[in-house]
Amino acid sequence: MTYIDYSLDALPGMNMLHRITHKRHFFRDEQEVRAVVCAVCPDQVRKQLIDPYMMPDGCGYAPPVNVAELIEAVILHPEATPEFAAKVTAFCAKHGPPAPIPSAMSASPRF
Repeated sequence: MTYIDYSLDALPGMNMLHRITHKRHFFRDEQEVRAVVCAVCPDQVRKQLIDPYMMPDGCGYAPPVNVAELIEAVILHPEATPEFAAKVTAFCAKHGPPAPIPSAMSASPRF
């Protein structure tokens, strides 16, 4: 992920992947990783690495990855409601990620 200040920096080009590989700079502390699967690839790659893990409806990709092991922290949005926080806490307890913590941001960023 590349973090930029959209008020000062432009996306580096017209590649459609730039929109999903660039994020606003005030989220830099997240150190987010995004996995992107593109349907346009060589047949051999698609048959070995994509097709076996596609969801039955063809709209999702579920490779054999233990996502909980990859998550270092779950950070709640500064304006998350107590009800939402409770749901996230329950989800984390059931599925393995660490318990959520409040965001260090005092307010939502201005766009």
